[in-house]
Amino acid sequence: MPGAQLLGTAIILRESKRRRFGLTEDADTDESEPIFDDTGLAADTLFNTSIGILSLASSVSGESSRGPYNQIPRCPEFFPIALGWPDREFRHSFRMSRVTFDRFVYLLEANPIFCSTGKKPQRPVRFQLACFLLRYSVRGGDSMLAAKQLAIGLGTVFLYCRRVSYALRELGLGVLAWGDDARHEEVSEYIEEHFGFRDCIGIVDGSLIRLSKAPDVVGLVYYCRKKYPAAVVDHECRFISFEMGWPGSVPDVSVWKRSDVWMRRREYFGNGQYILADKGRA
Repeated sequence: MPGAQLLGTAIILRESKRRRFGLTEDADTDESEPIFDDTGLAADTLFNTSIGILSLASSVSGESSRGPYNQIPRCPEFFPIALGWPDREFRHSFRMSRVTFDRFVYLLEANPIFCSTGKKPQRPVRFQLACFLLRYSVRGGDSMLAAKQLAIGLGTVFLYCRRVSYALRELGLGVLAWGDDARHEEVSEYIEEHFGFRDCIGIVDGSLIRLSKAPDVVGLVYYCRKKYPAAVVDHECRFISFEMGWPGSVPDVSVWKRSDVWMRRREYFGNGQYILADKGRA
């Protein structure tokens, strides 16, 4: 309990003691004859303790007022300066070229999640995207590094990353598509002409995502040589489907048989159509 609350409790108990024994400010009492009572003993103990806590707090802070948080000096000029870097340096820190960065900003700005619903406006989308890229450009996701470089709070880093993740997911769902009959015919003709596989509309494989540490829940299943998540691409290496969330210890065929493409295969494939895969999914 803080010192101020202790002091308030002690004063209340002392007043209760005085009223119990009929004492007033003008009462003629003998101070040399103390009144032994549990309530009075508790009041005196709390009073002395609270005075000690308040004195200690005052000596530490120098004043009784609360000081400002986050006394570490910050440099808000990092991002404006980074926008003027040569492409090589910009790509090193943000893991994409400046042209690609500006393109993503243009696409994300249309998402309503970046529209402020309160009186305080949000920072520009390019700033929030930069925060996302700085955090995840380092293996394991260094949130503190992003906070220091952009001169923002750690909680603000998490907020910006949630917004960008949500907007990127919606953007991806709008771009990634299985394709219609015309697209499938285009893909199958290309694959047949160049590789000899007739009626093939895609290729499926997996890709390893390296984690900085095992997850807290059943983390041991993530230690292995397998490669997930799985994805399907067309002849131009465009993603047309993906399946995520499986640990690498799960066999390829188990992941495949639980994928949306397999479970709804009659909706995805026409007569004679198929996708190429290695024997692990057979």
